Amino acid sequence: MAVSAAEFQQAMDAMNTQMQNLERGLTARIALAEAEVLRLRSSRDDGAKSGKSGIMDARKIYPHPLKDMSRWKPWAERVLRWARMQSSELHAALSEALRTRDRPVVHECADESVFLWAHLEDWLTDAEALSIVKHVRDDDGVEAFRQLTRRYDPMTALTKAHRLKAITNFVDKNRAKKNTDVPELLAQGEELLLRYS
Repeated sequence: MAVSAAEFQQAMDAMNTQMQNLERGLTARIALAEAEVLRLRSSRDDGAKSGKSGIMDARKIYPHPLKDMSRWKPWAERVLRWARMQSSELHAALSEALRTRDRPVVHECADESVFLWAHLEDWLTDAEALSIVKHVRDDDGVEAFRQLTRRYDPMTALTKAHRLKAITNFVDKNRAKKNTDVPELLAQGEELLLRYS
């Protein structure tokens, strides 16, 4: 079974492309592990000094694993704050992904996007969300983020109406009986407002 030179070259090119993709994914995993080690060291040092969980968590910048996909909107805002610290290009691409839900975002931050893709694999625990992330072509974290936003935070008139109704029901039914109840009720109301906006 003879193989022509053109077929051999095409197979070699495909293999080289696959190797480059694997190398990018591995590099992103290594960077992710290094960042996690630094974050853990930082939180341990800050916790020893101040008794808090670290400056990253105190400012609500570093996203925690997302277990409840109904909390996508506030979690996505946290990812945006994290992306702003990583690079301005990644932040701009993710902001664009939140705005344009129906078409892919063209961006120039391929390495940061692969890094985000690796993070999304670690941050998400829902099987359907992980499936969306894993099926994105070329480990594109920005595209995965766009697809996740489209799936878990749809912007339809019916969704908006249900969220507005939830806010009005919350206001009507939740009255603070004591002053100590006010912060918890405000936090719940703020979360409803975040999901509506």
